[in-house]
Amino acid sequence: MLLVLLLSASGSGARAEDFFGTGQLQEACGSQPALVSGYVAGWLEKQAFDRFVMMNTMRNHMDDKRLRAAEKKMRSNVCIRESATITQAAEALCSYLKSNPDSRRQSAGDALAAALSTTWPCPDAKDN
Repeated sequence: MLLVLLLSASGSGARAEDFFGTGQLQEACGSQPALVSGYVAGWLEKQAFDRFVMMNTMRNHMDDKRLRAAEKKMRSNVCIRESATITQAAEALCSYLKSNPDSRRQSAGDALAAALSTTWPCPDAKDN
C-alpha cells in the first residue's frame, strides 16, 4: 500500500508532508501499526540528518553558543531516551492522536513532534 501511495504521489508533484495526514495516521494506529512505526522511523531519521547537516555546515559560520541554540531549536524539545524503541515512539504518537482530537488540524510531522515532546521532553525544556 505504501509503495502505491508513494508512486502515485511522485507523479502528481505532491509534497512529502502531504503523504500522510494526522487522520490517516490515526486510522493506521488501529489497523497498520507497522506503517505508523515506519513513518515515525523516517521522521526521526530525517530529524537526525537535518541536525547533522546543520551542525556540519553551520560550524564555520556560527560561534558555539549560537550553534548550540540552533541545534536546541531543531530538537523540538524532543529528547528520546536511548533505550526507547520505534514501537514506543509510534505508540506515543497514537496515544497523542487519540487524546488530542484537535491534533487532526496539525501536520503529521507537527503532531509527531508534539507527541514525542510530551512523552520525552528535554530536561532543559523550561529554557526554551
